[in-house]
Amino acid sequence: MKKKKRHIYNPEVELAKGATLDARSYDKTLKIKVTASKVTVGGIPGRAEISGIATGHIPEAGIEGTCDLWLSIFRYMRPDGTIDHVGGWNIPTILKPGQTAAATAKIFVDYINAGTRPYRATARGGKIKIIFVIKKGEKPKAYNPEIELAKGATLDAASYDKTQKIKVTAGKVTVGGISGRAEISGTATGRNDASINGCLGIWLSIFRYMRPDGTTDHVAGWNIMLPLKAGQTAAASAKAFAEVINSGTRPYRAAAAGSKIKIVFTLK
Repeated sequence: MKKKKRHIYNPEVELAKGATLDARSYDKTLKIKVTASKVTVGGIPGRAEISGIATGHIPEAGIEGTCDLWLSIFRYMRPDGTIDHVGGWNIPTILKPGQTAAATAKIFVDYINAGTRPYRATARGGKIKIIFVIKKGEKPKAYNPEIELAKGATLDAASYDKTQKIKVTAGKVTVGGISGRAEISGTATGRNDASINGCLGIWLSIFRYMRPDGTTDHVAGWNIMLPLKAGQTAAASAKAFAEVINSGTRPYRAAAAGSKIKIVFTLK
């Protein structure tokens, strides 16, 4: 296994990193727009502005009458060389009929400030200002192999075919080498249009773990959709999944034995 090159901390680069701020209103009369779309580690705030009076939420109309803020996932290097992975945050609010822009801004701010995420916010009228906060005196956690090697991706699967099915028999693929497993059964009806009908799907969830050197590796999720041919056997589908996984650049490898699939995590 090749050692990963340790990068040198560059404050100009790292302090400019941050979350992308996005917003959307699903209300007929209350609107929201982003006026500064990045919340940086170095202290540059993200800003949004709300206007209008809310028509309000109608439960039977789904998301109509709601308003959302999103802060994207990102990561940055601390001065000590460790990597901090900051999770994304979706903040929805349900609007009441007649709710003002100022009241809505305050609800968002109260929610952000009551949370455990590294953000704080203020409101002035219908305007919202969001900043990133670094916890002072926060010490990097010590590497614990028992904890870190047990981390991994959740394996899930679904069939959209009438006659070929797939089930997960071991639902986690761990950093320490425990494999995820799935089993396919039946002969495929197959796909005959551009929809997901006639497909099998496998999902490996997003996760993160600490390496022995104290840095954090963020492993992206992976959605693998396999279109089936009419008459395709379970063994052929298992082999096709394994080939897709093994030809990819993600840190996973797979093997097929008949209709059974075994997936392992591979450290670079």
